[in-house]
Amino acid sequence: MDSSSCTESFQEPRVIQSLKNRIKSDIERFATLHLWYKELSYKGKQFIIFPWKGVQPQNYLITPKETSDYTWHIWEASRVDEIPITGRGKVLIIRNTITFNCLLYGCQKDQIGNSFIPGWVRLVDKYPSLHQLKEKYGVKSYIDGVLKEKHLQIADAINAAHEILTGLSLYDPEWLGLPPKFSPARSDSEIQTYKTSDRKVKLTQSTDGTFSKTFPASPRPKTSKNAIRRLTKKLSKRDLSRRSKES
Repeated sequence: MDSSSCTESFQEPRVIQSLKNRIKSDIERFATLHLWYKELSYKGKQFIIFPWKGVQPQNYLITPKETSDYTWHIWEASRVDEIPITGRGKVLIIRNTITFNCLLYGCQKDQIGNSFIPGWVRLVDKYPSLHQLKEKYGVKSYIDGVLKEKHLQIADAINAAHEILTGLSLYDPEWLGLPPKFSPARSDSEIQTYKTSDRKVKLTQSTDGTFSKTFPASPRPKTSKNAIRRLTKKLSKRDLSRRSKES
């Protein structure tokens, strides 16, 4: 059997298919877990996104609902050491941090169906630059500007999730319950290049319209405990600095 017939007969594992299908819905669910104008500044905060078994609860202190399915979880980046993943998988997640701000929730509808922005008066009083949202995005209303800002944040998170899923399937398939030597086949919708010498991964635009950045074509990154500790410390300091400025 030649290599072309092997590629044609390749079937993606169910866990990868499922995670691809639910990226957008899981991120949009997270966007509505809290009224983010109470939690985040307009400048925003860094978060990490990663696949894990169970459904993410609304509160970090609540144990996730146990299921056999993998879903996407989103945590504050400063909590990265609480994820039981090590090595290349952890470095991959840290490299693909995302930023969410106080507009992540978007809009709500009142009892008669009119849209409004939760906490808008409080937000524009605290961040006067929000008055320029209409000019910034060339829209007719502040609601359209808020929705545009929300959709851009979600799009960044979707792209990060695609990169992380591809990277985990190549570098840390055990985290997804896959065999250690599992490697996805090349397809027309998502070109994947894997070289043992430099671990280069290249992704092009997929059929669902998402796209991702090319991983650096550099030697295998160091994944020592000290390297991960330095990255985590840097994220924690950045988070503390933001909190002090907001207070």
